[in-house]
Amino acid sequence: PGLPDLLAWFIVWFIFERYASAEEFLSEFPLLNAWASRMKALGHGYPTPMSPKDALDIAKDALPVGEEQSDSRDPQGIQPGMNACISPVTDSGETPIKGQVRSVSKETVSLTINNNQCGEMAVHFPRVGYRLTLID
Repeated sequence: PGLPDLLAWFIVWFIFERYASAEEFLSEFPLLNAWASRMKALGHGYPTPMSPKDALDIAKDALPVGEEQSDSRDPQGIQPGMNACISPVTDSGETPIKGQVRSVSKETVSLTINNNQCGEMAVHFPRVGYRLTLID
């Protein structure tokens, strides 16, 4: 499954979970029902109960995975290793994030940041709705 599946799933899930006649209501859409069965089969994983401190310790001991990625056609010329600040285009109350560009594509940008509680981590942002400013 990809992002479109996840964006559509919550609507179908809501209908099945909250509407007693959902099966009858959606019976004329066999492909939708087959897709919904596959999505439901993914499940919720296997969570492990832990304290917030334990979760932060695990995060601090882990390192980001995935290759650095660049886009030779990026209109801003952004490349991995550049220092940058990402902030929302609108005033949504989010704190701007400063770090080093790890990956850039036409859809997303990720920054490597260091945090006292979590250590080194990669934070991912969509290009739409966020402004990236290169800093020295």
